[in-house]
Amino acid sequence: MDKQMIYKDAQALNSDMVAFRRRIHEHPGTGFDIKETVEQVRQELETMGYTVQNCGKAGLTTTVGNGNGPVFLLRADMDGLPIKEETNLPFQSTNGKMHACGHDMHTTMLLGAAKLLKQYETELHGTVKLMFQPAEEIMAGAADMIEAGILTEPKVDAAMMIHIAPGLPLPVGTILTHAPGVIMASCDWLEIHIKGVSGHGSTPSSAIDPLPAMANLITALQEIQARELSVDNPIALTFGCVEGGTTSNVIMDHIVLKGTLRTRDEKVRTFVKKRVEEMTSAVTSLYRCEGEVVWGDNCPVFMNNADLSSKVSTYLEEYLPKNSLLDTNNLPSLGVIMASEDFGYISQEVPTILLNLAASDARVTTPYPVHHPKLVLDESCMASGVTAFVGMAMEYLKENSQSTID
Repeated sequence: MDKQMIYKDAQALNSDMVAFRRRIHEHPGTGFDIKETVEQVRQELETMGYTVQNCGKAGLTTTVGNGNGPVFLLRADMDGLPIKEETNLPFQSTNGKMHACGHDMHTTMLLGAAKLLKQYETELHGTVKLMFQPAEEIMAGAADMIEAGILTEPKVDAAMMIHIAPGLPLPVGTILTHAPGVIMASCDWLEIHIKGVSGHGSTPSSAIDPLPAMANLITALQEIQARELSVDNPIALTFGCVEGGTTSNVIMDHIVLKGTLRTRDEKVRTFVKKRVEEMTSAVTSLYRCEGEVVWGDNCPVFMNNADLSSKVSTYLEEYLPKNSLLDTNNLPSLGVIMASEDFGYISQEVPTILLNLAASDARVTTPYPVHHPKLVLDESCMASGVTAFVGMAMEYLKENSQSTID
């Protein structure tokens, strides 16, 4: 097989991929509520000749290959975010939700890979399992699909995912590889409930206002990083939502603070969660309020497998155009990555690798980040993503099939 043909074949799919990506971009769902996207993915796969199974609450899976030998899993997430889009694109979402993290591209690229893998099925030395996942943004979809059996029948030997990376000073389509070990942080969703006593705005002394307790608690919690952890143990404790009150002249009786905690070390994670609970209790009581921390969905750190990391460049160099691969060790400006990915659950179970795909070039366009309402991605990057999916799967199966025979 001419490996360079894979990239050419992927490029030939570009117009179809762009059309599909824009279709699901225009009508995104969130969490497990992604019925429209799921049905469109199912339809595309069945048109290609796949038999598609439901997996968990809203996931889909299917396989391609000879049914023997090793099994390599490829994953794409399908959910969007509760963000009102502000791109003014002709296919802009108007339902108050947005694919602001590139999951529409992830889904489209895995469908492109599915098409090529079906085309080259007789050359696969094993089985490729495709995983179309919901609810990544709320850190719930991967765990749900694991519970539903995504890693069994057939048993998965290794796994891979791609995530777009906008706003880097790199050519669109560049594939970024990473060193082994922890490359993404754990994530814990949390809510802090603070209960006071309601009252009239003119007589605050007759009430117990939870708002000052919340304000001082936010400040106190930032001291965990500044004064209780060493500088080589970074955390990201971020609050993105406050809920409470109904009108200007009534002191509320209850306020809820919603956020996420991200860490790169399990001991640090345990310590910080304990301190959040202790400080919430102490600070709120100072203001005569009651405070409670409610921990929600979560995911562990993402572990990049050493063996896969050492081989990814060798696997892909013949598939992709020259100079398309870049080791992130050559990009020190990236710093410590505190983003999280619930595929971390998969990485705890089987050897797993993450690749990033440059989806906009900061040197020529406005570098809006993911989760921004004005994020615009360059669709020409998708051919590289499809090629990376197909190349990694084919090379992993070939090498590990041979080692099994040997």
